[in-house]
Amino acid sequence: MMQAVRPRIGHEQVTGLILAGGQGSRMGGVDKGLQALRGRPLVEHAIERLQPQVGALAISANRNTDLYRRYGFPVYGDSPAPTFAGPLAGIATGLHAATTPWVLIVPCDAPLFPLDLADKLIEALEVTAGDLAFAATREADGTHQQHPVFALLPSRLADSANAQLASGVRRLGAWYAHHNAVEVSFRETHAFYNANTLQDLQELER
Repeated sequence: MMQAVRPRIGHEQVTGLILAGGQGSRMGGVDKGLQALRGRPLVEHAIERLQPQVGALAISANRNTDLYRRYGFPVYGDSPAPTFAGPLAGIATGLHAATTPWVLIVPCDAPLFPLDLADKLIEALEVTAGDLAFAATREADGTHQQHPVFALLPSRLADSANAQLASGVRRLGAWYAHHNAVEVSFRETHAFYNANTLQDLQELER
């Protein structure tokens, strides 16, 4: 058995951050986290799957913050003001605000993400010298697909995230490239299906 290179990361050391701060431009500008799937807002599906995997929860949102606060978790907007600069802006704020050493990020529009997401990302970091871990899959046609918005990040990278934003390069992959990022393979390709459009959401309903 491979020996761990860092102490065990317990779930209580992880804050789950649900990313719901986007403009929803491909859905006509709606707030995606509040769109209904099977009679419940997408954010509720994310809470239900993520809460058992982490010690604390928070939501990144730039609109309808009062509605999100009703779930009883901290709600963080992009800082210093809603910039809709993509997921990295919400991640940077969430990393700064976290009271745990680790933050597990998931998007609000992918309600089928794995129930062992935290466990697999934690395991990967425990047996490597990685700074962070993110998910990837091999599609049915053999295509290798990375899923950088499903990631376990140390809160100590908050300043690094802000520096990346200031550089104007906001892609998560570009930021991860500055660190020792560990790619973790998941078999369930459907688990990372995200509803970018209303048609995608209707497909999930079916």
